[in-house]
Amino acid sequence: MNKIFICCHSKIPKGDANSNYVYHLGLCLANTGRDVVIIGMSNCSEKTRGTVKTSDSKGNLRYVNIMVPKKVLPLKAECHLKIGGYLVSEMRKQGIDSDDFVIIYGGYLSQFTEIARKVRDVPMSHIIPVVVEWPTEKQYRLGVFNPNYIVWNYIFNKCLTHWGKIIVISSNLKNHFEMAGLKTFVLPPMIDSNSVPNVTQDSISNVAKGSASNEIRSSAIDTNKNYEPDTTTKARNERIRFIYSGANNRKDAIYSMILSLDLLSSDEKERVEFHITGMTEDQAQAFLGKEADVLERNKGCLFIHGWLDNKDLVSLYGVVDYLLLARPKNRFTISNFPSKVPEMMNYGIIPVCSRVGDYTNVFLNDGIDSLFFEGCEPEDCACAIKKAISIDAKARECLKYGARKTAEEKFDYHVWSNSLLEFLLED
Repeated sequence: MNKIFICCHSKIPKGDANSNYVYHLGLCLANTGRDVVIIGMSNCSEKTRGTVKTSDSKGNLRYVNIMVPKKVLPLKAECHLKIGGYLVSEMRKQGIDSDDFVIIYGGYLSQFTEIARKVRDVPMSHIIPVVVEWPTEKQYRLGVFNPNYIVWNYIFNKCLTHWGKIIVISSNLKNHFEMAGLKTFVLPPMIDSNSVPNVTQDSISNVAKGSASNEIRSSAIDTNKNYEPDTTTKARNERIRFIYSGANNRKDAIYSMILSLDLLSSDEKERVEFHITGMTEDQAQAFLGKEADVLERNKGCLFIHGWLDNKDLVSLYGVVDYLLLARPKNRFTISNFPSKVPEMMNYGIIPVCSRVGDYTNVFLNDGIDSLFFEGCEPEDCACAIKKAISIDAKARECLKYGARKTAEEKFDYHVWSNSLLEFLLED
């Protein structure tokens, strides 16, 4: 039976959004009964350069990490120059055969050039790249003259199209590569619903469960309605918790999400907690620049946690109601799919997100498992927060139920196994 190799540049099984995508891709294919080997990469000291650390295995899924020293040579340079050779060497050690499959995840030149040059026994239809973003020159300092942009543009237009098939993360990328003549498969970020307590049973209140099955599939929330704030004593004493979890990246409108707190009334601030993880307060201050005093003005409702270990992050997920996610609408964001959306929906956290890309256009349902808003300015985010905290507790529990159900039905890796394998087996 064919083995499936997945070659990437991130630490497996946990590390960042790339790690999560690749690991669940491996689980998805291993669920078909195929033997899957993920070859990742982890930082190390100079003396262990190029060695391989066997991490673990899960059934017929095995994963190893190649050690690459970050301090000796900048990691991007190391990847562009050498990781492809490391990956090919490790596949040979793992016994790659001519009928096996190779999936390439990453944006480093040698991943593609070395596999194209040295893995010639494997049919071209068995070698499949994965692409999860499509940045423009505007996302790079110096624009078209930035060396990283020049390399990525070459990879995107030359290397990714070499083998004739590709896995993409969004419909926008699918349309582009189909126009280029490639067979494509759209695969969003996936989750393992079995790894999280079933919030539809354990965490959703009985009153919500009693009504959710009917309300969720019709219309739990009228998103066109202007909800009046709940001014009961119970509501005034209740804190509604929002979270933004993610590194300070070029896709999310973090600036607007933080500044939106200034546009809430004092009563609304009393009801809101906004938790930010993956960013320290110093980083937030540097990012906000002249507007950094917003942090002090909102210290009663804004909590910046920095980088949390998995246990603490999961504990925070357990008490959060909403994910706040604002993004501008451009090619970069439309082509991407934030992994934090299905990850948090798996915990019953409700996305409150600007209408951008496949997650709002294809997978989520406004007012059933999420709340959408237009724009990404502070005013837009503030209106979204006001709407979310105006929804009563019963309706909010129905939304949580819907979020978890969508995670199970649309993002669990078991759902994608058969169709993905069929795509791999196509000539």
